[in-house]
Amino acid sequence: MSYRYPIRLSWKIFLILFSLGLMVSLTGYVVIKRNRVHHLTIAAGSKQGESYIFSQAMAQVVAKYNPKIQIKVLETKGSKANIILLEEKKVQLATAQADIPALPSARIVSKLFPDMFQLVVQANSGINQVSDLKGKRIGLPGYC
Repeated sequence: MSYRYPIRLSWKIFLILFSLGLMVSLTGYVVIKRNRVHHLTIAAGSKQGESYIFSQAMAQVVAKYNPKIQIKVLETKGSKANIILLEEKKVQLATAQADIPALPSARIVSKLFPDMFQLVVQANSGINQVSDLKGKRIGLPGYC
């Protein structure tokens, strides 16, 4: 029966070493997870546009208050391109005007500001109010 003593001791050593290895692994995992930096890209339209400027400001604020989130602002051709990039999983965030239909995998996270527009006419058009548009031809950006 003397052969059982070394086997029991081997199992105890194995269990102790396994437990220590598991604790070290889990501790390492938690440390790595807590220190991980998340890199996100936002499709934001033209550099001269409000969406791009807002996205730049948002990226700076996020970097200041949560350095573990880094947002790269990507210049694009506008809302429609932004939605397509999001659908193709080439970006994680996208800005879009309210009149652009979202594709199936997109969802609204936040309404950033009211989507208003201005109706502009030539000074000599004779149009002074909305009712003066009756019978006139109009053009909408992106639809002309």
